[in-house]
Amino acid sequence: MQFVIADVGAALRWIPTTECLEFWKDEAKTHLSTETRAVLDGFPDAYFYLASQWEGPQFEAPVIVMERHH
Repeated sequence: MQFVIADVGAALRWIPTTECLEFWKDEAKTHLSTETRAVLDGFPDAYFYLASQWEGPQFEAPVIVMERHH
């Protein structure tokens, strides 16, 4: 799988596949919301991610899109 971060006003940030596990452990896991309505104060550094999965023949592996909310 591969992660990509979508943040308003910024270009998509693709996490290299060799860094996905580190990204998950150090960044995504602590900021991932399981609710569609999250409270910023409930997350470190006052931001969180909503995640969705993209799959298709154009991708080598499933892509996890991390929408950053702040």
